[in-house]
Amino acid sequence: MQNCLVLETTLSGLILALQRADGAHFGRSIATPRSSSQLHPLLAELLAEAALMPPEIHVLGVSVGPGSFTGARVAVAVAEAWGLAQPQCRLVGLDTLRVLAKAVVARGNGQQEQGLEKKSESFRVLLDAAGGMAYAQDFDPTGHPMTPASCVPLAEAATNQIPIYAASLPLLEGVTHLRTLSGQVLLAALNDADCHAPLEALYLKPLAYRERTAKI
Repeated sequence: MQNCLVLETTLSGLILALQRADGAHFGRSIATPRSSSQLHPLLAELLAEAALMPPEIHVLGVSVGPGSFTGARVAVAVAEAWGLAQPQCRLVGLDTLRVLAKAVVARGNGQQEQGLEKKSESFRVLLDAAGGMAYAQDFDPTGHPMTPASCVPLAEAATNQIPIYAASLPLLEGVTHLRTLSGQVLLAALNDADCHAPLEALYLKPLAYRERTAKI
């Protein structure tokens, strides 16, 4: 096994997950928005608890979005700087919607282990894009993408005859809300090609939206 670290900065808070080569798990999280400024002290704290130094991290994964574009840029910048200082470390970009989809699948597996019926059907994941918009993508029962990710009006994304799971969104009728991502799901995403993405901040909002908000 390897020492693996994941940074999630694109949702409403901040999540750090670390798995040491001996299988031990460590984590840190902050639920408050705009917490990216606390990334570096939390990271130092996490490494100290795991008794590891940066050169000992073999794989670093960071969420690249969609979601908080500022958070994605912070994570990508950290990864790029880390790669320059530690060229032996493998860097992995993680698609936030796809990781959330894996969380939905893991949730269903957990229900099945508890003796509850597991629903084998496709589903949609929504993520707040602000301004009445939502990032949306449909997945098959295994969490594999069925459609490209898009940024659409929330009212449009939340009306369909398909189960919907949402993160960082107001409570919506008929929508199952995902509170947060677990460290286990984030670490598992490192070894799941479905979740991998180029190491660059992903921005899906249409140009017209950017032009409109720039005038405000």
